Amino acid sequence: ANTNHKTQKQHKHQSSITLSMAEEAQQPTSYQEEDQECITSLQEWLLQDGACCAGACGNLEDGVLHSFVAEQDLDGRSLLYKENHLEELVQDDGSTEQCEIDERANILTLLKGEKPETKLWIGGEKYTITRIDKDTMNNVDVHIVMANRPKRGVCIASSKWQYIIGMYDEGRNPKQTPANAHHAVCQLLEYWVNNGY
Repeated sequence: ANTNHKTQKQHKHQSSITLSMAEEAQQPTSYQEEDQECITSLQEWLLQDGACCAGACGNLEDGVLHSFVAEQDLDGRSLLYKENHLEELVQDDGSTEQCEIDERANILTLLKGEKPETKLWIGGEKYTITRIDKDTMNNVDVHIVMANRPKRGVCIASSKWQYIIGMYDEGRNPKQTPANAHHAVCQLLEYWVNNGY
Protein backbone atom coordinates (compact mmCIF):
# COMPACT_ATOMS: atom_id res chain seq x y z
CA ALA A 1 0.00 0.00 0.00
CA ASN A 2 1.11 3.54 -0.61
CA THR A 3 1.67 4.45 3.01
CA ASN A 4 3.24 7.83 2.34
CA HIS A 5 0.23 8.97 0.36
CA LYS A 6 -2.10 7.69 3.05
CA THR A 7 -0.36 9.47 5.91
CA GLN A 8 0.00 12.74 4.01
CA LYS A 9 -3.71 13.07 3.40
CA GLN A 10 -4.95 15.73 5.81
CA HIS A 11 -8.12 17.04 4.18
CA LYS A 12 -11.36 16.56 6.05
CA HIS A 13 -13.95 14.34 4.39
CA GLN A 14 -16.94 16.59 3.83
CA SER A 15 -19.89 16.17 1.51
CA SER A 16 -22.91 18.30 0.75
CA ILE A 17 -26.10 17.42 -1.04
CA THR A 18 -25.59 18.71 -4.57
CA LEU A 19 -27.95 16.55 -6.58
CA SER A 20 -30.00 18.27 -9.26
CA MET A 21 -33.78 18.17 -9.02
CA ALA A 22 -33.88 15.43 -11.67
CA GLU A 23 -31.36 13.34 -9.75
CA GLU A 24 -33.25 13.92 -6.52
CA ALA A 25 -36.38 12.55 -8.18
CA GLN A 26 -34.49 9.36 -9.00
CA GLN A 27 -32.64 9.16 -5.68
CA PRO A 28 -34.87 10.95 -3.19
CA THR A 29 -33.23 10.30 0.16
CA SER A 30 -30.13 8.19 0.23
CA TYR A 31 -27.16 9.46 -1.74
CA GLN A 32 -25.14 12.60 -1.66
CA GLU A 33 -22.69 13.47 -4.41
CA GLU A 34 -19.79 11.08 -4.17
CA ASP A 35 -16.81 12.51 -2.32
CA GLN A 36 -13.61 11.85 -4.28
CA GLU A 37 -11.52 12.14 -1.13
CA CYS A 38 -13.48 9.33 0.53
CA ILE A 39 -13.41 7.23 -2.63
CA THR A 40 -9.62 7.50 -2.80
CA SER A 41 -9.28 6.47 0.86
CA LEU A 42 -11.63 3.51 0.42
CA GLN A 43 -9.75 2.33 -2.65
CA GLU A 44 -6.35 2.62 -0.96
CA TRP A 45 -7.21 1.05 2.37
CA LEU A 46 -9.88 -1.52 1.47
CA LEU A 47 -9.39 -2.57 -2.17
CA GLN A 48 -5.73 -2.02 -2.98
CA ASP A 49 -4.41 -4.93 -0.92
CA GLY A 50 -7.35 -7.19 -1.77
CA ALA A 51 -8.92 -7.33 1.71
CA CYS A 52 -12.37 -6.24 0.50
CA CYS A 53 -14.38 -6.47 -2.71
CA ALA A 54 -16.43 -3.32 -2.01
CA GLY A 55 -16.63 -0.43 0.42
CA ALA A 56 -18.59 2.68 1.26
CA CYS A 57 -18.60 5.56 3.69
CA GLY A 58 -21.46 7.60 5.08
CA ASN A 59 -22.40 10.32 7.50
CA LEU A 60 -22.83 9.17 11.07
CA GLU A 61 -25.37 11.91 11.78
CA ASP A 62 -28.04 10.77 9.31
CA GLY A 63 -26.71 7.48 7.93
CA VAL A 64 -26.54 8.72 4.33
CA LEU A 65 -23.98 6.78 2.30
CA HIS A 66 -22.19 9.12 -0.09
CA SER A 67 -19.19 7.26 -1.51
CA PHE A 68 -18.90 3.74 -2.94
CA VAL A 69 -16.04 1.66 -4.35
CA ALA A 70 -15.85 -1.91 -5.66
CA GLU A 71 -13.68 -4.26 -7.66
CA GLN A 72 -13.97 -3.66 -11.39
CA ASP A 73 -16.71 -6.16 -12.18
CA LEU A 74 -18.91 -5.20 -9.22
CA ASP A 75 -21.33 -2.37 -8.42
CA GLY A 76 -20.53 -1.14 -4.93
CA ARG A 77 -23.71 0.88 -4.63
CA SER A 78 -26.05 -2.05 -5.28
CA LEU A 79 -23.99 -4.38 -3.08
CA LEU A 80 -23.97 -2.04 -0.10
CA TYR A 81 -27.26 -0.17 -0.12
CA LYS A 82 -30.90 -0.62 -1.06
CA GLU A 83 -33.67 1.91 -0.50
CA ASN A 84 -36.32 0.97 2.08
CA HIS A 85 -37.81 -2.41 1.19
CA LEU A 86 -40.39 -4.86 2.54
CA GLU A 87 -39.33 -8.30 3.78
CA GLU A 88 -41.11 -11.23 5.43
CA LEU A 89 -39.55 -11.65 8.88
CA VAL A 90 -40.08 -14.56 11.27
CA GLN A 91 -41.54 -13.43 14.60
CA ASP A 92 -40.88 -14.87 18.07
CA ASP A 93 -44.01 -17.05 17.85
CA GLY A 94 -42.91 -18.58 14.55
CA SER A 95 -45.30 -16.56 12.40
CA THR A 96 -44.10 -14.23 9.66
CA GLU A 97 -44.81 -10.55 9.28
CA GLN A 98 -44.02 -8.14 6.47
CA CYS A 99 -41.71 -5.44 7.80
CA GLU A 100 -40.17 -2.35 6.26
CA ILE A 101 -36.37 -2.47 6.27
CA ASP A 102 -34.53 0.83 6.63
CA GLU A 103 -30.94 -0.23 6.07
CA ARG A 104 -29.25 2.99 7.12
CA ALA A 105 -31.35 3.33 10.29
CA ASN A 106 -30.43 -0.24 11.22
CA ILE A 107 -26.73 0.48 10.72
CA LEU A 108 -26.95 3.59 12.90
CA THR A 109 -28.64 1.51 15.61
CA LEU A 110 -25.80 -1.00 15.42
CA LEU A 111 -23.20 1.75 15.68
CA LYS A 112 -24.79 2.78 18.97
CA GLY A 113 -24.06 -0.71 20.27
CA GLU A 114 -27.64 -1.99 19.91
CA LYS A 115 -29.19 -4.66 17.68
CA PRO A 116 -31.91 -3.41 15.30
CA GLU A 117 -35.33 -5.03 15.59
CA THR A 118 -35.44 -5.87 11.87
CA LYS A 119 -31.86 -7.23 11.90
CA LEU A 120 -29.06 -6.12 9.59
CA TRP A 121 -29.73 -5.82 5.86
CA ILE A 122 -27.18 -4.54 3.36
CA GLY A 123 -27.92 -4.19 -0.33
CA GLY A 124 -31.23 -5.98 0.16
CA GLU A 125 -29.62 -9.05 1.76
CA LYS A 126 -29.83 -10.18 5.37
CA TYR A 127 -26.63 -10.54 7.41
CA THR A 128 -26.08 -12.29 10.72
CA ILE A 129 -24.44 -10.03 13.30
CA THR A 130 -21.52 -11.90 14.85
CA ARG A 131 -19.74 -9.23 16.86
CA ILE A 132 -20.28 -5.69 18.18
CA ASP A 133 -17.27 -4.02 19.78
CA LYS A 134 -16.82 -0.63 21.41
CA ASP A 135 -13.34 0.84 21.63
CA THR A 136 -11.54 4.16 22.03
CA MET A 137 -9.11 5.61 19.51
CA ASN A 138 -7.38 8.90 20.24
CA ASN A 139 -10.08 9.74 22.84
CA VAL A 140 -12.87 9.06 20.33
CA ASP A 141 -15.44 6.32 21.03
CA VAL A 142 -15.72 3.96 18.08
CA HIS A 143 -17.97 0.99 17.33
CA ILE A 144 -16.94 -1.94 15.14
CA VAL A 145 -19.47 -4.50 13.87
CA MET A 146 -18.85 -7.81 12.10
CA ALA A 147 -21.64 -9.60 10.24
CA ASN A 148 -21.85 -12.35 7.64
CA ARG A 149 -23.91 -14.48 5.30
CA PRO A 150 -22.75 -17.52 3.28
CA LYS A 151 -19.28 -16.80 1.77
CA ARG A 152 -19.67 -13.05 2.30
CA GLY A 153 -19.50 -10.60 5.16
CA VAL A 154 -19.03 -7.00 6.24
CA CYS A 155 -17.12 -4.98 8.76
CA ILE A 156 -18.81 -1.70 9.73
CA ALA A 157 -17.01 0.88 11.84
CA SER A 158 -17.71 4.43 13.00
CA SER A 159 -15.38 7.35 13.65
CA LYS A 160 -16.52 10.69 15.08
CA TRP A 161 -18.30 11.91 11.95
CA GLN A 162 -18.28 9.06 9.44
CA TYR A 163 -18.81 5.34 9.17
CA ILE A 164 -17.22 2.77 6.89
CA ILE A 165 -18.55 -0.45 5.39
CA GLY A 166 -16.03 -2.96 4.05
CA MET A 167 -17.38 -6.06 2.30
CA TYR A 168 -15.44 -9.27 1.68
CA ASP A 169 -16.33 -12.25 -0.51
CA GLU A 170 -14.45 -15.44 0.30
CA GLY A 171 -15.48 -16.95 -3.04
CA ARG A 172 -13.69 -14.23 -5.03
CA ASN A 173 -10.29 -14.00 -3.39
CA PRO A 174 -8.53 -16.03 -0.66
CA LYS A 175 -7.32 -12.73 0.83
CA GLN A 176 -10.91 -11.72 1.51
CA THR A 177 -11.46 -13.12 4.98
CA PRO A 178 -13.23 -11.71 8.05
CA ALA A 179 -9.88 -11.04 9.73
CA ASN A 180 -8.37 -9.22 6.74
CA ALA A 181 -11.49 -7.12 6.17
CA HIS A 182 -11.61 -6.22 9.87
CA HIS A 183 -7.93 -5.24 9.80
CA ALA A 184 -8.32 -3.06 6.69
CA VAL A 185 -11.43 -1.28 7.97
CA CYS A 186 -9.87 -0.65 11.38
CA GLN A 187 -6.70 0.76 9.80
CA LEU A 188 -8.78 3.24 7.80
CA LEU A 189 -10.85 4.01 10.89
CA GLU A 190 -7.73 4.75 12.91
CA TYR A 191 -6.42 7.02 10.15
CA TRP A 192 -9.71 8.93 10.05
CA VAL A 193 -9.88 9.30 13.83
CA ASN A 194 -6.31 10.50 14.09
CA ASN A 195 -7.03 13.15 11.45
CA GLY A 196 -10.30 14.34 12.98
CA TYR A 197 -12.75 12.79 10.52
